[in-house]
Amino acid sequence: MNVSQWYPANEKYFLQYAGIFSRDIERGDVIVEAEKTPPDYITEYQAKAGQIQHVAVVLGLDEAKLREMMNLKLTEANINEYGRFASLKDSVDKAKAAKARAFFERRQGAAVSLFKVNQHVDDFLRKFLLEGGFDVVVETESDE
Repeated sequence: MNVSQWYPANEKYFLQYAGIFSRDIERGDVIVEAEKTPPDYITEYQAKAGQIQHVAVVLGLDEAKLREMMNLKLTEANINEYGRFASLKDSVDKAKAAKARAFFERRQGAAVSLFKVNQHVDDFLRKFLLEGGFDVVVETESDE
C-alpha cells in the first residue's frame, strides 16, 4: 500500500499507523469499506491509541498490557484466558489508587469507597475491552 499521497504534516506518526493498518489488512483483521479512505482508517487507529493511553493514565495502569489486550479478539468467555485480565487489573498502581478512585467519583458524582474501586475498575475495563474502546470524558475540578 502506498500511503505517500496522504502524508499529513505529522508524517512520522501517520506512517506508523499506516503500517499497522496495512498489516491488519494483510492479516484480514480489517474489512475495507468502499466509502472510507486509508486516512480515515489511520485517523481511527490514532484515536484508538489515544483512548488507550488516556485510560492507562486515568487509572494508573500498565498501558502496554492494555494495548496488548485491545489487539486481541476478546469476548466475555476469553477475556481472562491465561489470567491476562486479572494481570491488567493488578497493574493498577496501588499507590495511585486515589487516582482511580477520583476518576470514578467524578463519573458517578458521588463518593466511592476504596473497597468499591476494584469492582469499578473491573467493570470499566471489561466494558472498554469488549467494546473495543471508547472516548473517556473526565471532568476536572476546573471544569465544574
